[in-house]
Amino acid sequence: MGTSLAVSNVRPESKGLRSSNHKASVAVFTRDKASLQWAPRWLEHMHLTARLVHEVQDLLDILKTGSCEVVIIDSALHPSLASALSLSGVPVLVLCGTSKDIQQALSSGATDIVRRPFEWQIVAERASRIVREREIRKKLQRVNDELSKSKVKEQDQRSLSARRIDTLTDLPDREGFLGILGRALTFSGDKDGADQLVVMVMGIDRFRVVNKEIGHHHGNSLLSQVAQRLRDCLQDKAVVGWGSEGTVLGAAARISGVRFALMLSLNDRSKLTMLQTAIAERMNKPYEVAGQLVYLSFSSGAAIYPGDHSEAAGLLQCAEAAMLEAREVGVAFRSSSEIRSAKSGVLELDQMLRDAVEKEQLSLVYQPIFDMQSRRVVATEALLRWHHPEQGLIPPSQFVPLAEQTGLMVRIGTMVLNRACAQLREWIDGGATPVRMAVNVSLCQLIAGDLAQIVRTALDTYGLDASLLELELSERGVVNKHVDIVQAVHALKSTGVRISIDDFGTGNAAISYLRDLPVDVIKIDRSYVSGPSATPRANAIASGMAVMAKELNAQIIAEGVEDQAQLSTVCDWMCDEAQGFLMAEPLDPDEVLQLIKQAPNTLFIERKNPEFAISVTLPSGENLNN
Repeated sequence: MGTSLAVSNVRPESKGLRSSNHKASVAVFTRDKASLQWAPRWLEHMHLTARLVHEVQDLLDILKTGSCEVVIIDSALHPSLASALSLSGVPVLVLCGTSKDIQQALSSGATDIVRRPFEWQIVAERASRIVREREIRKKLQRVNDELSKSKVKEQDQRSLSARRIDTLTDLPDREGFLGILGRALTFSGDKDGADQLVVMVMGIDRFRVVNKEIGHHHGNSLLSQVAQRLRDCLQDKAVVGWGSEGTVLGAAARISGVRFALMLSLNDRSKLTMLQTAIAERMNKPYEVAGQLVYLSFSSGAAIYPGDHSEAAGLLQCAEAAMLEAREVGVAFRSSSEIRSAKSGVLELDQMLRDAVEKEQLSLVYQPIFDMQSRRVVATEALLRWHHPEQGLIPPSQFVPLAEQTGLMVRIGTMVLNRACAQLREWIDGGATPVRMAVNVSLCQLIAGDLAQIVRTALDTYGLDASLLELELSERGVVNKHVDIVQAVHALKSTGVRISIDDFGTGNAAISYLRDLPVDVIKIDRSYVSGPSATPRANAIASGMAVMAKELNAQIIAEGVEDQAQLSTVCDWMCDEAQGFLMAEPLDPDEVLQLIKQAPNTLFIERKNPEFAISVTLPSGENLNN
C-alpha cells in the first residue's frame, strides 16, 4: 500500500476495535411498535446488540452497570429524560417527532438526533458510528496511557525521558512532539501571516511481518533508518522547501512503535499534495538491513491547523485517525478539509434526494430487451433517472448508492415498482402485446421484509399477471447466502414473479447461490460483452456460464451489446435475449410502445439524429430489416 491520507471510519470487525465475539450493547427506550420491530434487526445488521427497555428505572439500572454504550430514546416517552441521561456520560441518540423535541434534545446535550419517520437503517448506522468513534478515542487514549505509564530504569533513559526523546531513534516522543506542536501553534497564532500548520502521521504497514522475518534487532535498525530519512526530508529543500514563501519550520517525531509524525508550516497550501508525494517517494525507497534490501510501505494521515483543530493533542489525534482510515481503505492523498468537503457534499446530496422524492423529480425510462429468434421486443427494463431543476441530470451511480446506504431506497424502490407496473398496464391498454417488465431490487428492500406483499399489492392494483413482472437482483450488491436474503427471495418467488440475477459473473457466489435461489433469468454482465474486460478468456467464461444456466433451465440475457461483433458473440453463446445500445437505448414510454407494436421484419430503430440510424445484421449475414 502506498502512502495515502483520509479520515478514519473504521468498522469494528475490520480493525479489531472490538472482539468478534462481543457486540456493543445499545439500549432502546421506545413504545413505538414499528421501532420495536425493526430496531433489533437493523442494530444486529450493524453488529450491535439491542436491549429493549420498557421502564425508566430499567434504563437507569442499565446505566449504573455500564452495560450499554449507546442509549436510543424516544422523546415522546419522557421529554426531560434525555437531559438526565446525557449527564451519565453515555452517548444519547434521541428520536424526535416535532421541532420542539429537536430543540429540547439539542439543548439537553444529545449526541445525535433522528426525526420522524424513523428509518432504522439510518438510526442503526448512526449508533454504530458513535460506537466506532468511542472505540477509536479509547484506543488512542490507551496509547497515551501506555506512554505515560512507561518507566525507564537507566539514568540515561531517565535523562532522555525528561527531554521527551525516544531512546531508539533520538527523535522527540509523543509528549515531546506535542510540546513542539503546542509552541508552534502559539507562534502561528501570534503572527499576522497566513501560515498553516500541517501535521502528518505515517504508520508502517505490516511491520510485524517484516520484524519477524529479519529479527527484532534488525527491526530496530530499520526503525532508526526510517527516523533518519524523516530528518533528511525536513532538511532537503527539494522535498519540503518551496523558496522563501514555502516551508518555514518543521519537526519529526516517533509517537509510538511504528508511527511517526511530521509537523510542517506552509505558507502555500496548494503545495500540500506535492509535499506529501515527495515525502512518500523518499520514504518508500528500499532500506538496507543486514546486507539485504527491505521495502516498506506507509499509510499516512494529515490534519491542518486551524481548520481541523485548534489544539495540539486534537490536531495529532485527527491526523492519527486519518492514518487509520488510510490503512483501512487504501485511498490516495487527501487532506482533512477535502474530506470534510466531500462529506458535506454527501449530506447536501442526501437532502436534495429526499426533496426530489417529495417533489417527484425522479422518473423512469425503459430499455427494450429483444428476443434473439423472433427479433421482437419481449421485455423492458425500468431505469431510474433524476432530473434536478438546477443541476440537470444526476447519474444513478451518484445517488443510488447513497439512497441504499440511508435506507431511502426502500421508499424509492416501491415508487419505481408501482410506476413500472402502471406503465405496463398503460401499454397493454394501448393495444400492445404484453411484454415483461424488469425492475431492480436493492438489498435494503429485501431486508425490510415486506417486499413480497408490496409486489402482490402492485400486481393486484394494476391487474397484471405475475409472470409479466421480473425482479432483478444484483449479484454484486444483493445476492448472498444469508438466510434472511434467501427467505426473502423465496417469498418473492411465491408471488409468481420471475427472479432475475443481474451482473452475473461479477460476484463471488455465482455458482453456489444458483443451488439455493429460484432463479428464472440470468443476465450476463456487460463486462463480458463490451469494454476492455471482454477478452477471449472472458468470452470462454461467459460461454460456460451460459451453458450452465441452460442446464438449470434459466433464461439467458446478454446486456451491453453495442456493435454487431458483440451481437455475433452473444449469438455464439446461445443467449435467448439481448439488450444494448445497438438495438435500443433507454427510451420514453411512447417510443417503447411504438417499438413493441412494430412487426419483426420492420425492426429498425430511427434515432433522433438520422446518421445514428442502425440496422442489425446477424452472424449469418441475414439482416434484421429483411
